[in-house]
Amino acid sequence: MSEMASIVVVPKASAGDDADGQPFPIDKEDPTETERCCWICLVTDKEDGRLAWVNPCPCRGTSKWVHESCLFHWIDEKIRKESDLETVSCPQCQTQYNIIYPKLGIFASALELMNSLILRRLYKCLAPVFTWVCLYWLAITFGASTYMQIGGHTHRVHHVIRAKDPLVILIGFPLIPFGLILGRMIPWDDFVLRFIRKCCLMMRNFATMCLGRGYDHKADPYPCATMAPKIGSRVLCGALLLPTISLYVGRVLYSSVDDRLQQTLLGGLTFIAIKGIFKMYLKHKQYLRRMKSRILDYTDENLAESAEQ
Repeated sequence: MSEMASIVVVPKASAGDDADGQPFPIDKEDPTETERCCWICLVTDKEDGRLAWVNPCPCRGTSKWVHESCLFHWIDEKIRKESDLETVSCPQCQTQYNIIYPKLGIFASALELMNSLILRRLYKCLAPVFTWVCLYWLAITFGASTYMQIGGHTHRVHHVIRAKDPLVILIGFPLIPFGLILGRMIPWDDFVLRFIRKCCLMMRNFATMCLGRGYDHKADPYPCATMAPKIGSRVLCGALLLPTISLYVGRVLYSSVDDRLQQTLLGGLTFIAIKGIFKMYLKHKQYLRRMKSRILDYTDENLAESAEQ
């Protein structure tokens, strides 16, 4: 609000009077105007004549008059929603409102300047910096805990952390969660499913060439693979839980492997492969069901058939 003081003049008016104390005349040139009506609260002179009226823009008709208190309330709400707003204009004719504010004292002006120019803009710059710093340290913490979980509480793990190697601590550990998230976002199962379907289509074409035109492969078209949309929460949780799941899967399936890192990697690859196979099977069945679905006409027979299903 303070930033508009130099550029933003609503005349101070009494209830039902103009600045000179004379009643506002009705615009005789505007045939649509019979009495003043506030375009914000829709209250007329007859309903409440105690409020002050202003005509801050060239609008005519129902948008000409507005209560001064209603206009200030509307301006305050608009500035509250748009904190960077420097000027306020009429929503109909887009004329900039002229608003005059009383001058503040020297100390109050200095505080206002500090709040608007220093604190507000400084915080806007520091907020994303602090956010990224917090995410970075969370990534380091998660990377270190994951490294110790996979490698075990051995002398090698503690030696890396105690050595205080900046490349490992500041770069290597944060890359662990980011790498897990990026790997989780790769739709490898969709690519494999598309490749399998292309191979099946090539085999159908080859069968058509060998068996002749009597074998119509187009009678049962093979559907194309679709790319499933990625859900952010699912990607994040799946990526962060993958090391723990891989650790326990490796312990169960590869207990004969002595090296804990190899055991966890084998468990992770096995879990990803089995999960991908199940996902591809489900996607294929869901797509076939959608391809074979049909929309029925609105008849009694079809309503009975859909009710039975």
